Amino acid sequence: IVIAGMGWVAISGFGSKELDVWVPQGVKVFRRPSLLPHEMKSRGVTRFHINHRARSPRIYRKKRAIVKARRDRALRDTLRRDQMELETGHAAPVEVPEGSAF
Repeated sequence: IVIAGMGWVAISGFGSKELDVWVPQGVKVFRRPSLLPHEMKSRGVTRFHINHRARSPRIYRKKRAIVKARRDRALRDTLRRDQMELETGHAAPVEVPEGSAF
């Protein structure tokens, strides 16, 4: 889909698509054959899903790594908090007598 003065938009997938486009008066909108007809097959999305957002495999791997790091960070913080509570419970207050050198 080409919008005059703005560029083009590629839509891929299977089946028929219905699209609404609003443009100012005098701007032409038309269809043309794809400039990159095999780009999706060779480099793009490896699977189609409603929430996939056309991510390439490289971006998908990066996102999975970020999510895993956040999950690991949350687990680490939880373990640190538990350890601190355990150590706080084991520590006894030290009482220093009045006449001592401290």
